[in-house]
Amino acid sequence: MTIKKRFIATINMIDGLAVQSYGYKKYLPIGSPVDLVENFNRWGVDEILIQDIGATKSNRSPNFKVIEMISNLKINTPLIYGGGIRNCSDAVRAVNAGADRIVCGNLFIEKIDEIKKISDTLGAQAIIISIPVKTVKKDLFFFDYLKKNFLNLKLMINNINNSNLFSEILLTDASNEGFDKKFNMDIFNFFKLCNKDIIYFGGLNSLKSIKMIISKKKTAAIAQGNFLTYKELSYQNFLEKISSNFFRKSYYDNI
Repeated sequence: MTIKKRFIATINMIDGLAVQSYGYKKYLPIGSPVDLVENFNRWGVDEILIQDIGATKSNRSPNFKVIEMISNLKINTPLIYGGGIRNCSDAVRAVNAGADRIVCGNLFIEKIDEIKKISDTLGAQAIIISIPVKTVKKDLFFFDYLKKNFLNLKLMINNINNSNLFSEILLTDASNEGFDKKFNMDIFNFFKLCNKDIIYFGGLNSLKSIKMIISKKKTAAIAQGNFLTYKELSYQNFLEKISSNFFRKSYYDNI
């Protein structure tokens, strides 16, 4: 049996407000994240990812209030939360508030011991590692958007491949995230070296590139953000054009 890919609707959030994000630089307010979650649940997406950009940038704790508000909706769609998770305590509290899984980024780079604590407490299946990637002079780097630093991606691959602390990677084309541009296929080709399942995000606007990416074994899901906020038909038309045969298999059915 072929395991179908998942479609993840992504909501970026700042100060409790959902925003459209453009390359981690520009943000356009669009409304309540809770309302968007209700829409995405109704449309039948496989998972919903909330990324609290504001919490991460301000070194604040996760927005547990928003997680709880979403949990109180009693929706069927699994919720992934990322942003402001600084330690195991934050991660556990986010899950207790209603998140099914969590996303950690810089914590994997700077405090791997905390990732181990989270993994020991919640299980590796509950953890997704976020890796934003940018191209600098034709070379790919991990983009630390908090410190505006670029880290060696080749060294990170070794650490990633040798780690059993998490289940998947959220791989973001940070240069094209939010823009009407094509996904940087150099990123896809580079991560062929990776032995982890990958969620692709950012610049996925070309049907040709999306079909190619989701046809690969290590692609677990694709995530989409800005284009979903306009209308329900954006998602339905997308499935028709891509072929819904690729999707509609929940990750949680395989755990």
